[in-house]
Amino acid sequence: MKNIVIDARSVEKRQAGIGHWLQSVLKQALKEGENCNFTLIVNEAFHASFLAQFQNCSLYPVQTGLQSHPANEFYEVTTLPKILKELKADIYISSPFRVPPCSLPCPVIAVIYDLAPFYAPESMPLKFRLYIAFSIKGAMKRAERIITISETVKEEIVQKFQFKAEHIFVVPPAADARFLKPVTEQACKRVRKAHLKIPHKFFLFVGTIEPRKNIGFLLDALEISSTSVPLLIVGKEGWKSEKTMKRMTGLEEKGKVIRTGYIADEELPALYHLSEAFCFPSTYEGFGIPLLEADALRKPVFCSDIPVFREINGESERFQFFALDDPKKLAKLLDKPPEVSQGGRLLQDVYSWEKSGKLFLQSFNL
Repeated sequence: MKNIVIDARSVEKRQAGIGHWLQSVLKQALKEGENCNFTLIVNEAFHASFLAQFQNCSLYPVQTGLQSHPANEFYEVTTLPKILKELKADIYISSPFRVPPCSLPCPVIAVIYDLAPFYAPESMPLKFRLYIAFSIKGAMKRAERIITISETVKEEIVQKFQFKAEHIFVVPPAADARFLKPVTEQACKRVRKAHLKIPHKFFLFVGTIEPRKNIGFLLDALEISSTSVPLLIVGKEGWKSEKTMKRMTGLEEKGKVIRTGYIADEELPALYHLSEAFCFPSTYEGFGIPLLEADALRKPVFCSDIPVFREINGESERFQFFALDDPKKLAKLLDKPPEVSQGGRLLQDVYSWEKSGKLFLQSFNL
């Protein structure tokens, strides 16, 4: 039996991004990892919630959070080696983007979610970008293997850092179960009642308002489009969003944009279902879970022509790509959305948490 120790401090009460991916993958891996003993290093503040979620493993609560600097770095070089030695770890799966800059008593697998600091530097503040870039470079030198979320990021890692491709394991995300079942008429009525601004017809965007989500491009297309169908934007304000938010306010006054404010996770499937199409104009992503969510509900997807979206799409007829050098192509899609097949293969047949849990386990075969 292998002793696998996993830094799970990215899993918190309200899940998003890396924490959501790790939580979902772990739940599946723990069901099938019969030849492994798992110990999860968790935030002590969330220890009780972990007990309810993860019952096929041991928990090791610590007080130091991932965002505590320099306390986290001090923990990595002083406390963590002792924990791994105490637990007799055979493999340690590190916190996202980092491998401690010290000697550890077992091989390390690094989790590199994406290379945004290098390929989308505008997506984060300078200080944070430099910290993550420095951490990734260190992880490349010290990790035995790497887990990432797409073949596109894997190729980026190989090209930028010359890391051996055979030592990189792709464990992609998947759509949550709530998107994999039909949306009822009652659910749609509840959402419309809770959010009175929702019009009869609308295009949909879901995501944080930040530079790499490229909302400005979507607004450009909307302004030159002749469509009377507004854009419904679901997402919180993020880094460098001031100009975009101001522009959205102007278009909101013209009836071209509607902002919902907070939307509960359980309401999102109904919004996808009610929309005319889902729009996703990102300049860079490690993956693109909203594309899976829209496809699961058989909605047309208008997305930027970037490598990872091509990878996700496969041969789905529901995807319509547009180049990022001219918003006119997207404007044409908004003017006259093409009819798309309601049949054919769904991406949920390719991407599932069950499959990803198995892929996660395969990375342990050192």
